[in-house]
Amino acid sequence: TLYIYTDMSLDVELSTIYIGSVIVDGNETEYKYADTLSKDLIYKYFGINFPKGSTTVAETIALYSVLCHLQLVQDKEMIIYVDSQGLYDAINDVITSKIDVFGKMIIQLKKLIDIIKNKGNIVDIRLVKGHSKVWGNELANELATKSKNGFEINELDNI
Repeated sequence: TLYIYTDMSLDVELSTIYIGSVIVDGNETEYKYADTLSKDLIYKYFGINFPKGSTTVAETIALYSVLCHLQLVQDKEMIIYVDSQGLYDAINDVITSKIDVFGKMIIQLKKLIDIIKNKGNIVDIRLVKGHSKVWGNELANELATKSKNGFEINELDNI
């Protein structure tokens, strides 16, 4: 089983997302990830102009970025913890009613989750309350905060 926590920090003025993630496997091995996505990179990779101040879109991009690294993983159970109620609700909604920037991101995210499931993985999305002392969520938040200062790490390719 892989326990996946992601979080982000958002610089509204620069439209920059700072991503933090920690993944823990059944042997309690930690895999850390911290990265920065500028508005130019967001456009390059996702084809969207990032709407200023949209934390839910930022949370969606953060999760998508982390899951991109897990596309080759096979036959695992993945429990993904998100601390965004809006993201959680959108992932679990069968039909995305609005085709705005967020709706497009959710469609892309659901397609990526389907790719991961088609590799024999079980994907379970769970809501966790943010800033509530949940260890993995706090560590993901800490990594996102560190990435604001230029810290980057990618251990996800070791899974």
